[in-house]
Amino acid sequence: IVTTHTNAIMKQWATYLPACLFFPCWLLIGFREDIFAVSISNYYPMMLAMIIGSLISGSTPLGGGIVAFPVAVTILGFKSTEGRDFSLMMQSFGMTAASFLILYKKHHLITE
Repeated sequence: IVTTHTNAIMKQWATYLPACLFFPCWLLIGFREDIFAVSISNYYPMMLAMIIGSLISGSTPLGGGIVAFPVAVTILGFKSTEGRDFSLMMQSFGMTAASFLILYKKHHLITE
C-alpha cells in the first residue's frame, strides 16, 4: 500500500530527476575524454562569470547571459556571434530547468 508519506517522498525525488539524468552523463563524458582539466585551465574566467551571472539572474529579471556575453567576447576572445550563441544557450538551460520545476510542482504563479 502506497501511503501519503511515500507519495511525498517520490514527488520530492522526482524534482531532481533532470539532474540525476544529466550529471552522470556529463561526468562520464568528462572523465572519459579527459576534458575537465583542459576546460578549467582554459575557461576559468567564464566559470567565474557564470557563477556571478547566476547570482544576478536569480535575483533580477536579467538573465545570466547579460554577464556571459561580455566575458566571452572581451576576456576569452570569442567572436560576437559565438558569445551571443553561448549566452543564449546558457540562459536556455536555466529557463528549461525552471520550466520543468514549475510544470512539475504546479506552483501557482499568480496568487491573490
